Amino acid sequence: MTNKVSTQKESLTDVSDSATLKKIRQLRGLSRQDASKLLNCSISTIKRREHPKCHISQKEIDTFLNAYGVTRSDFVNLKLNQPVQIENLRPTRPFKIIEHNQLRRSYKKIITDEVSTLIHLRKRLGITKHEACKMCGFNRSAIGSIENGRITLNKKKIEHIVNSYGFKLSEYYSLLNSRIDRINTENICIRKIQMMSDQKLETLMHLMNGL
Repeated sequence: MTNKVSTQKESLTDVSDSATLKKIRQLRGLSRQDASKLLNCSISTIKRREHPKCHISQKEIDTFLNAYGVTRSDFVNLKLNQPVQIENLRPTRPFKIIEHNQLRRSYKKIITDEVSTLIHLRKRLGITKHEACKMCGFNRSAIGSIENGRITLNKKKIEHIVNSYGFKLSEYYSLLNSRIDRINTENICIRKIQMMSDQKLETLMHLMNGL
């Protein structure tokens, strides 16, 4: 009798994976239609995956979490009914419905100044997106989704990525808030340097040493 009572209590405190994903979507302020666009699937698929009796694999859970921009630790805490802070992402304007799959995916891309700055820092390191994911401890597709503008960034996630890359936050904000288009200017300079002859490059080196 005691065992039955304890089992019932555990079931009340441990929410199913599918129910947790549904709760995350709702906390994000996303409708099933919004979620279907983020995950590039049908609304009925979202509905099936959120059914309490649905068995969902860990790989599928990671796919949902990446699309919603939520960490695995937040998922676990929410599953155990622990308090978490999940930002509401309800868009200020409705999603535009485009039937063609390729057009729909490109429409979702929103490349912000913050994203452009993170891309620039990664390229400064000379690492791939996959290598960046390893440095940050993310799923292998997370950095690609971030740089494609498909995941909304919050301050905590930006700080984590910048620190994982080995940069200081002050360096990140210096690039982000520069009065000139520093990222584009640096890229132009790098391209010009790469095209210089040895003699011109040596002359430039002397000039730069004198700055």
